[in-house]
Amino acid sequence: MLSADDGWDVILCDVNMPGLSGIDLFEWLQANKPSLAERLVFMTGGAFTPRAQRLLATCGNIQLEKPISAAQFIQTVRELTASD
Repeated sequence: MLSADDGWDVILCDVNMPGLSGIDLFEWLQANKPSLAERLVFMTGGAFTPRAQRLLATCGNIQLEKPISAAQFIQTVRELTASD
């Protein structure tokens, strides 16, 4: 879906997922859809691998630590969609 449409306002992604990690998705977006990579919000209960720690320390994307409050979620979405 992401490869076919650049119209996503916000992409919420867990860092650790089975099959395709949030890191892999972010790297794919950077290479193929850089404007969407900026809209990716990482959600995590902890970045435990060295690769995840490096990426989260350097990427500049918003990171939400679980558990995420409704107010924090709403504020994040508003920030990312404010310029739209």
